[in-house]
Amino acid sequence: MLLEYYPTDQHQCHIDMGSYGWSALNIDYKWAQINPIKTKAGAANPIQDFRLESYDSETCSRGTGSEKCPCLRAIFTFQRESSATWRLITQIYLPNFLFVAVAGLTLFLRCSEMRTRLALAATTLLGTVLVGSLAMSSIPRGARLVYAWLNASYIFTGVALIWMLICAAWQETSESKYQRCQAEHQFLVEGVADGGPEKVVPRSKISVTGYIKAWLPGVIYFVIFAIFCFVNWSHAFNLL
Repeated sequence: MLLEYYPTDQHQCHIDMGSYGWSALNIDYKWAQINPIKTKAGAANPIQDFRLESYDSETCSRGTGSEKCPCLRAIFTFQRESSATWRLITQIYLPNFLFVAVAGLTLFLRCSEMRTRLALAATTLLGTVLVGSLAMSSIPRGARLVYAWLNASYIFTGVALIWMLICAAWQETSESKYQRCQAEHQFLVEGVADGGPEKVVPRSKISVTGYIKAWLPGVIYFVIFAIFCFVNWSHAFNLL
């Protein structure tokens, strides 16, 4: 079975019926003109998680002339049930999607919330690994698209955690930059010398360029993740 497009895979099973001891001069096989293949009641779902989509008949005779061997072929097409698809979505795709999304959102948090960022990134990575390890027993080995999704989830959450560690190390060694990040959205209060009303002087706001630099890793993260989701889902669930 080719399981590359699991869980929306489709399979064809052939049954050949012929004679290899007698040639077409002695025996000949022909399909009935009307309803050559008959199915019994309940035969639409003979295999677990599959339904009989269609069936067809053809000839498969080999050789020519007096050496021709008669042969008939029945072709059965099986489609995996949609219940298997929904089970895979709820058990693997949806949890990992949420873990990867939360890991990406940590890239938009402020530098002063480094502990929160590290905790969320580490939790999402552990959750992704847990979902993948539990799902391995129920996924066939040939399901390359599902394994690609699991491996990509590990990579995305791992990259988010590594980026958090790099930011933490950079913040530790650069005290002045750390203080500027902590002072975000705060104001410097300066009192007037003669006891008059206090004057609130706001710190200089972060420029647009600063916000772009701070959010750029998160934007790149979600753009790459969106492209991967589109490619993987379009093949796995026949969206195209």
